[in-house]
Amino acid sequence: MTALQSIFENAGREVAVYGFPDYDHSFLGSTVRAMLMDKLGDAKAIHPTFSAALFALERSEKARQIRADLAAGKLVICDRYVYSNVAHQACRLPAAEQLEFQKWVEHLEFETLGMPRADATVLLEVDEAEAERRRISRSEQAQGARPLDAYESDTAGLATARTIYSQLAQRLGWLNVEAFGGPPEEITARVLRALSPVLTP
Repeated sequence: MTALQSIFENAGREVAVYGFPDYDHSFLGSTVRAMLMDKLGDAKAIHPTFSAALFALERSEKARQIRADLAAGKLVICDRYVYSNVAHQACRLPAAEQLEFQKWVEHLEFETLGMPRADATVLLEVDEAEAERRRISRSEQAQGARPLDAYESDTAGLATARTIYSQLAQRLGWLNVEAFGGPPEEITARVLRALSPVLTP
């Protein structure tokens, strides 16, 4: 996100960047981390309704500030947002229940908790080998070296989440960007080209 932020700020835009979950700076961040590290029991055994609610509540801590940023005319960029919750929780449900679960999460986050709806969502597509490399890299860099968490190590769940992301992108009209096979500068340029029709001056 740093590259996009710099480009927009150099173009004269005020930018606010958020990453979810915010493990270090939100009230519930440490609780989310404890759940993912199986410190509250087997994370994959917790029903998605309850784990999704925890992720949603953690995100909602920033709702007021995001709305204030938007009201001030800032460009708000979020690394993971509501539909990350949908994909990574619905992957543990039968396919027949996933659409209804999506609607439940949407109501919880947008209606009950007041999260703003995104004007555009970019799905960064990577192949499985690159996705694995990046998971390991994040694990090594996040808050010092740590093992992969319960979701990151669940390869079957991640494969299902990938499918759900693709379905969401098609159903909701997201912007799909190939985020591998080139240097970071080229990937950033691809994102900017995808966003250009929806960005206002």
